[in-house]
Amino acid sequence: MRTILLLLVFPLFTNGQNLSRAIKIDSIVTAIESDPAITRVVHDSTSYLKDDETGLFDTAFFHRKIFFKNRQVVKISAWNKFKTWRTDLLLFYQNEKLIRFPMGETFKGEPGYGNLHYQVYYNKDNGFHTAWLTPKPDNVLNIATESCLKMAYTYLKDARRWFP
Repeated sequence: MRTILLLLVFPLFTNGQNLSRAIKIDSIVTAIESDPAITRVVHDSTSYLKDDETGLFDTAFFHRKIFFKNRQVVKISAWNKFKTWRTDLLLFYQNEKLIRFPMGETFKGEPGYGNLHYQVYYNKDNGFHTAWLTPKPDNVLNIATESCLKMAYTYLKDARRWFP
């Protein structure tokens, strides 16, 4: 009977810990957003990419805002556009470890174009909570948090090249 009770209570305890961690991360993000001591660097670039369907080349646009404090990246805001497709990211770091990863992907003309759709919370590089900012699409089972993590550290590595 005790084992059954523990099995029923453990998920509640774990979810409570995750919620508590997410709230703490949200307070860190709020502090980053309101900190006047943060330095910002903006980097825009273009590239010519080949369209998989048509085989023709078209322009891709990349926009980055990198925010530094005490010589460390604390936030990266980015959007990428290719033809009618757009990706938006907001990456938050503490001690250059990813803590929150909001993202959105849409095609022009679709609802939510240019909006963030979900965010993944991280603790020690483990995605522990996903929150949907827009209604979760029926065809999405879950978010590949490992892929988000890899992408966030690629952006971080690239951001270090633009340190002021």
